Amino acid sequence: MRAFLFDLDGTLVDTLEDIAAACNGMLRQLGFVQHPVAAYRHFVGNGFTVMIQKALPAGVVAQSSTEQIERYVALARSLYAACYLQQSRPYPQVHESLRELARRGALLGVLSNKPQPQTAGLVAALFPDIPFFAVRGAVAGVPLKPDPTAALDLLQQAGIAPQHCAFVGDSAVDIHTALAAGLCPVGVSWGFRGLQEVLDAGAQHCVHCASQWLGLYTEAK
Repeated sequence: MRAFLFDLDGTLVDTLEDIAAACNGMLRQLGFVQHPVAAYRHFVGNGFTVMIQKALPAGVVAQSSTEQIERYVALARSLYAACYLQQSRPYPQVHESLRELARRGALLGVLSNKPQPQTAGLVAALFPDIPFFAVRGAVAGVPLKPDPTAALDLLQQAGIAPQHCAFVGDSAVDIHTALAAGLCPVGVSWGFRGLQEVLDAGAQHCVHCASQWLGLYTEAK
């Protein structure tokens, strides 16, 4: 591998506390039952709207119009925008491993289903010295992962052949993205979903610490 695309939440950064705080804040304001932080491990991954629909009571979702759901999502987005940097931190060895990959010449990018402002904000705040060639979150008009469109677009812009790039993530969504785009699927064991999910999804490699990414890198000849 000469290049790496990374998922963000659950792969590079533990964002669960801030996500839960924003979503529970929305639920509290609406008078709904809140969830323990651990429950959000299974709500995230398919984009902000899907996460909010999973967090809301099932009966509320079934009885709400599209416009009502959009209002709930907008409320949660505003709360998350105010708190997304409070508790979120990189996982152990991640920053050091990214820095070493970059030093060796690897091309590094981020592709997340998180809203673009918070994706860019987290990366800028937590990895200011990492020269990512792209940092892409959810943007209008571009399908979310596991659709391969965004991944292939980023690689094309950077002149990277898919067969020379790994996609690293903590969920089946990430592994399916890699497989759909023709990238090497790499799962991490420390994320939100656990090792078994990425194995079942078809991960070609699984790593248990970020420093193991270095063993996947091959310098271009």
